Amino acid sequence: MKKEKLMKIDAIIQLLLFIMIPTFLMRRSLMKMSEEDRKRFVGELTKKSVLSTYSLIALSILLLMIGRIVDIVFLKIISGLLFSIGVIVHSVLIWFHVSSKYKALLSTTLGIIGLIIFLWSLWKIY
Repeated sequence: MKKEKLMKIDAIIQLLLFIMIPTFLMRRSLMKMSEEDRKRFVGELTKKSVLSTYSLIALSILLLMIGRIVDIVFLKIISGLLFSIGVIVHSVLIWFHVSSKYKALLSTTLGIIGLIIFLWSLWKIY
């Protein structure tokens, strides 16, 4: 019982760090930018390619951490699916929009390796 409670506290701390550190760093960087750079940055963040890839991957990691806290296996499955979709969409978008196919192949290969490691760790650890 005590070990489970400690694991949940550990998962809550990881979740808070996952949310707070990037938020702090982004806010700090935004404060240093000029108004024109801020508008351009926000415009880049709201592109469909960013929303469909990096947001899905971040959401999957967030759901995975929440799944550890509340012990719901379904959240872990959804997390794996969202991560897979994010990596696949990222690979397709990179393939169509990069000038060098070597860079696209390298990015796709690294994405697939990351996907395999993520799914393996999801299966093995959780």
